[in-house]
Amino acid sequence: MYQINDRVILETFLGDVKQSDIDIDSDKENYSLLIGRCGVILDINEKDKQVLILFDESLDDLGLINHNDIKNSLWIYKSDIKKLV
Repeated sequence: MYQINDRVILETFLGDVKQSDIDIDSDKENYSLLIGRCGVILDINEKDKQVLILFDESLDDLGLINHNDIKNSLWIYKSDIKKLV
């Protein structure tokens, strides 16, 4: 269904639509701030049902922690995204 270089939008984060529904440890890990934001799929992990998304926005500017070697990218569950046409 998804392929590398597909443009996607984050519709939910960990299945939740509202930021207030998500249990987070700190504001720097409030990745629900990315709901409604777009990016490009860089890699696909079929086993874990995740895709590596390079977001259009800077995670630093949003105050979020970058966990990956590629800046502004995060592994996101496929169930949380929608392909843009």
